[in-house]
Amino acid sequence: SAKRSGRPATMRESILNLLREHSEGLTTEQIRGLLNAQKPIGDTLQGMRRANLVRTEGTGREMRYFLTS
Repeated sequence: SAKRSGRPATMRESILNLLREHSEGLTTEQIRGLLNAQKPIGDTLQGMRRANLVRTEGTGREMRYFLTS
């Protein structure tokens, strides 16, 4: 799996681990809070969506991220 962005792959791993623990899904803000992320994670989440690692439900601030099954 080639990395395209300057972000370390560990952020992706951390997000995937969080979503495994939260089958109800999480919003971007919840993920940021739980990871104590200092930087925006939107680009990382979008990349994970494009790579089919996560799926979303809802729109805007209410959008929740789930692991793809």
